[in-house]
Amino acid sequence: VVACQTKAHSSTGLFAGSLAVAPAKDNLLTVADRLRSDEGIFILDSETKSELNDAVSELEAVSNPPSNVDYESFFEGDWTLVCTTATASSKSGSPFGKDKLKLPFVGEIEIPEILQDVRKSVNNRLKVTQRISSSSRIDHILEIEPANELTDIIPSGVPEPLSMLADLNLNPLEVTGAKVTLIHKAEVQSVTPVLRTKLGLESVVVSAAGTSQYLDTAGADLLGVNLPLGEFLNAGTFDTTYMDDTLRISRGKVGVVEQLRVFVKDSSSADESDAEITSVTVDETEMSVEVEMEVSDDEKDEESPSADDETATNDESSSSSSDKYMKNRADDGRMPPP
Repeated sequence: VVACQTKAHSSTGLFAGSLAVAPAKDNLLTVADRLRSDEGIFILDSETKSELNDAVSELEAVSNPPSNVDYESFFEGDWTLVCTTATASSKSGSPFGKDKLKLPFVGEIEIPEILQDVRKSVNNRLKVTQRISSSSRIDHILEIEPANELTDIIPSGVPEPLSMLADLNLNPLEVTGAKVTLIHKAEVQSVTPVLRTKLGLESVVVSAAGTSQYLDTAGADLLGVNLPLGEFLNAGTFDTTYMDDTLRISRGKVGVVEQLRVFVKDSSSADESDAEITSVTVDETEMSVEVEMEVSDDEKDEESPSADDETATNDESSSSSSDKYMKNRADDGRMPPP
C-alpha cells in the first residue's frame, strides 16, 4: 500500500489537483527544449529570454510553491540544467541578440556566422548538472566533450585563412571528457512559504578522462583548489518556485543579475527512488508471507494430532479390532470365549 501511494504521488506530481498545471508544464518543457536546441543552455537573446520567462511564469501562476512533503521527496538528486538566463536589473537590456550584438557608442553589429557556430557548438558539448547531495552540500558539475578538430567546432566550414588549420589536432592528449565541479556549502534557509537555499562556493575540482598514457580512461581528479572566504565572497541564494518529481524551477539574484534556471530530474535519480520503493515493497511482501506461513504452521499444529495421540488412537483401534476378531472366532466355535 505504501508503494502504491508513493508511486501515485510521483506520477501525478505535486499539483495534480489543478487541471491547468499539466498543460503549463508541458508547454514549458516544449519551449525549454526548443530554446536549448536553438540557443544552447545559456540563453543570451533578449526575446528568447522573455519567451522562456513567460512560459515559466505561466506555470508558476497556476501552481503552488513546494511543500514540506515535496522538499523531502524531490529536492535531493541530480538535476540537469535545460536552459538558463541571466538578466541585469537595469532597463538597458541584454546586449546580445540572436545574430546581433549591441555595443556602446557603436550600436548593433552583426555577429559573424563563425562565432554563432562556435557558440552553438560549445553549448552542444556542455552539460550542466546540479547535484543536491544533502541540505548542506550542492555541487555544480560542468561536463565538457572536447573537440578534436576545428570542423567539430565550426560545422558550417572553416573560413579562410583558417582553412589550412581545419585538420589540426586540437586534442593531442586524447581527452574523452573533462569535468569541472564547483563544490558549494549549502543552507536551506526556509522551506515554506518559500523554499530558499543559500550557497557559498568552497572549492573547485577539475577532472579528466582520456585514452592517452597520461590520463585515466575512467577519469581522475587533476586539480583541486580550496577558496578561502568563498562562503562570503562567492555566495548567493536561489528560490525553488516549482518542483515535482521531474521538473524544478529556480530563481536567484547575484548582485544586479537575476537568474532563471529550468532543471529536469536525471533519470538515474528517479530509478534509484523507484528501486528504494520496490525494495520496501518486496520486504513488506516477504514479511507478510512469513507471517502467513507462521500462522498456517500454527493452525496445522492445532489441527494435527500429536504423536502420542496418534499412538493412543492406534492402540485403541488395534484393541478394538483384536476384540472383534476374538469374538468372531468364538462365535464360529474355533476358539472358546474368554
